[in-house]
Amino acid sequence: MIVDGLCVTSPARTLIDLADFRKRRLLERAIDQAEYHELHLPLGEVHDRLHRRPRSRLLRNVITTHVAGSTITESEAEEYFLAIVRRAGLPLPESQVRLWGHRRDFLFRRQKVVVEIDGRQAHDRDGAFERDAVRDAEVVINGHRPLRFTRRAVKFDQGYVELALRAVLTSAY
Repeated sequence: MIVDGLCVTSPARTLIDLADFRKRRLLERAIDQAEYHELHLPLGEVHDRLHRRPRSRLLRNVITTHVAGSTITESEAEEYFLAIVRRAGLPLPESQVRLWGHRRDFLFRRQKVVVEIDGRQAHDRDGAFERDAVRDAEVVINGHRPLRFTRRAVKFDQGYVELALRAVLTSAY
């Protein structure tokens, strides 16, 4: 179908086409974004149409194992962070969780750790530093530990991020 001069496919067809890239997280993120934007994603229809595609095993697996909305991310930096967590074999955090009146990037609920990923876009404005300090204090007041990483760290210094994350997740508070 053509809309405003652009070729547009259904969410189901888009998922099937994305399967050709053979990247699990790309498929999970597409499902999460559909959930986040409340798009109707007929996974049964997708599953039924897969037998005609050569690279359907991965998508079939994602459809049957991934919990829609469980790892919604809002930035490339958050994707880098999740990749570090997965590669390190750490427990997957909840993402985009509302706590104490604010949306938090990641929550390791059992360990009571809140992780924020700071990018330049949201932190180049006046007051961002002060707001972050207040938000971190809220985390501490509520018995959790705040942990902040920059976009640069999760992209270029992943060993440091993994080390810091392991230290905080495995130590007693």
